[in-house]
Amino acid sequence: MDENLNLVMFGITVLICLSSLDDLLIDFFAACIVRHTLPFGEAGGSFPPTAVFVANWHEHDVLERMVEGNLARIQEGNVRIVLGVYPNDVETRRVAEQLAVTHPRRVHVVVNRLPGPTSKGQMLNEMFRQVFANADAPEMVVLHDSEDVIDPRSFDIYRAYIEDHDFIQIPVFSLESGHRSLVAATYMDEFAERHTREMVVRDALGAAIPSAGVGTCMTKRLVRHFLERRGHVLATGCVTEDYILGVEAKRAGFRSAFAAVSESAARHGRFVATREFFPQGLSAAVRQKTRWVFGINFEAMHRLGWQGDAWDIYFFIRDRKAVVTNLLPPI
Repeated sequence: MDENLNLVMFGITVLICLSSLDDLLIDFFAACIVRHTLPFGEAGGSFPPTAVFVANWHEHDVLERMVEGNLARIQEGNVRIVLGVYPNDVETRRVAEQLAVTHPRRVHVVVNRLPGPTSKGQMLNEMFRQVFANADAPEMVVLHDSEDVIDPRSFDIYRAYIEDHDFIQIPVFSLESGHRSLVAATYMDEFAERHTREMVVRDALGAAIPSAGVGTCMTKRLVRHFLERRGHVLATGCVTEDYILGVEAKRAGFRSAFAAVSESAARHGRFVATREFFPQGLSAAVRQKTRWVFGINFEAMHRLGWQGDAWDIYFFIRDRKAVVTNLLPPI
């Protein structure tokens, strides 16, 4: 019995060490990458028409503050916010339509043909279909949530990158939790690590860049490609359509980037990033992270397979190793 237990513990120790070596490799690459700054607001010519897509379900209590606050910070007139609402979500629809009346040039409302709730992916696909059915479709679309604090300088980054890229992701960080929630603190740590280290390495190595669901910019070329090929932009019937979107963009031949741009070239400069509150309660965090783990490790593996270059396959392994490594600490 003792020998069997020792063998099991030895195997677990080996797996933890291998996973740690994988993390150490990412740390090494991250330390070797030279970080650069981007000159803000120096590009000439008019700003390209840009739509910020926000999908909503029962967001009437935060939507007005989010839209008014972000419009006050975003001075560029060619950036408009498109609010997706459901016909049976009466209160959210009323708030959205009132915002469109107050800001007729900067806020547009899309009413889903289906009653809610469906899914964020279905709502966004409906918004893409309706907006891009018009001749004056925007040159860029940026995905955001109704809790997001949008950095106005992010649009300068998108503008600079779309000359050579069609899919751009900027960092996403958690806002600090005032009451020191340990659950919220895990989100602060995880996003700080992922979006100042691992995603920067993915970008430098040319691997596929998964969307974070917010702070994701796509060009009209990319959107029309998916609409014309399959009638929708995001994968349907799945729980992590944003992660899948980034991989599909690279496979379709479009160039992607993770734009980790800071105010200064110093390694610890303040990044231009989307900021939002993540769940602060245990049950909400468990539900959300369970969805992420299931979607990336099982659903995305089933839908995407293992096709890609060597670095893509390496990061697929790294993303999906949680099937094993998540079980090791409790064991």
